[in-house]
Amino acid sequence: MIKNKIENVQVTFSTYITSDHFKRGVETARKGESWPAEYNTWNESQQTRFERGRLFGTIAPKKMRYIAGRGATKEAVNFIRQNYQEIAF
Repeated sequence: MIKNKIENVQVTFSTYITSDHFKRGVETARKGESWPAEYNTWNESQQTRFERGRLFGTIAPKKMRYIAGRGATKEAVNFIRQNYQEIAF
């Protein structure tokens, strides 16, 4: 029996927030859109980032900026730290 290995890589909240899939998850949640058609073609890491983005986009205040320039806002990083269990990082 062959088991798939999952590579764990430690990343910062800021790195997660600025990923394309996280940003797309936030935006789809805030717009009330459903999952994109290509969701099932993404790898597990991409799907997880998208899902966490959707959770963030659902529970974070809609007016909260989460990206500033090329980085995450301190407000967004602090929000994730305070709501860690709900977003399940």
